[in-house]
Amino acid sequence: MFRGEMRRIHFDSLNVDIRFGTGDPAETGQIFGLATPFIYGFPSDAVSVSLQPDFVQECFRGRIEAALHFIPVALLGPIVRLGLAFLTRRK
Repeated sequence: MFRGEMRRIHFDSLNVDIRFGTGDPAETGQIFGLATPFIYGFPSDAVSVSLQPDFVQECFRGRIEAALHFIPVALLGPIVRLGLAFLTRRK
């Protein structure tokens, strides 16, 4: 259900800029290696991912910017159905 509704929201651009460190250089490098497909795997120019490992200190700082568009009326039906499902389950 949720997956179908996400098709109604279209991302125009997504910029992710993260600096992280675990305090352990080996662990930081391992996390960076696991995240590499997310950094270089997006075929679209609309998605930009910058992941900067800090091998010296423990830290996590980031910024995410997204531009998206959707038609509010198109989401009205799913929101009403979600609200009704939530209300009927609570009783």
